[in-house]
Amino acid sequence: MKDLSWIRDGYFAHRGLHNKEIPENTMTAFSNAVSHGFDIELDIRMTKDKEIIVFHDSSLARLCGEEVKVDESNYSDIENIRVLNSDETIPLLKNVLTLLPNKTEYLIELKPSIHYKEFVKLFIELMSNYQIKYAIHSFDPRIVNEFRKQSPNIIRGQIASTFPNRKGLMRKAIKHLLTNIYTKPDFTNYNFKDLPRKKLDKLYKKGHMVISYVVRSKEDLAFVRKHYDNAVFENFIPEIKKEM
Repeated sequence: MKDLSWIRDGYFAHRGLHNKEIPENTMTAFSNAVSHGFDIELDIRMTKDKEIIVFHDSSLARLCGEEVKVDESNYSDIENIRVLNSDETIPLLKNVLTLLPNKTEYLIELKPSIHYKEFVKLFIELMSNYQIKYAIHSFDPRIVNEFRKQSPNIIRGQIASTFPNRKGLMRKAIKHLLTNIYTKPDFTNYNFKDLPRKKLDKLYKKGHMVISYVVRSKEDLAFVRKHYDNAVFENFIPEIKKEM
């Protein structure tokens, strides 16, 4: 049986501990989280030349001011581009894992990719080089299912939301957690804006781990920890900290 207790007990900083001066998903954001005693939630994508980078968006527009698609770029094309006019650049996942303490724990979100099977394969190969605690999660049930097939021992989670402004059969299936039937995730990470939710209440009472994203106050974190298992946080410093 997989040990999920560290996910329940952890304090996971959403995209690192970032703020107006420290951009999300950067080395400084991650170092800042670790220095406060927190663990890390981060996002990864695969570049055209099969490098795994830490970056949330499919395009560099929002964070770097350039209309460049990640999956259409080699890493060498984007590695020196600054994030939000800071001194920070887009890190490789392997560099993050190498530079941070081995006892840091991670929730790693794999962003959608048309080459999702190869993405999962390369990620598994990369992570085999590190002795760290981590779990993966994704909005894309194909990715979650690919972990079930390629490496079922890796802890995997389904990210979900009610998607109020979006339509489509797949989003509807994810909203109602119908894809969980075949992906068999170890936990579900549901949008905090959609809580509480009867479906989640039933799953939680049956022993299924339920966490949430993103809480932005100590009161909201306390709510989720009272009714479910845990939540990813940002924009505040939780009062209770883990000892590193």
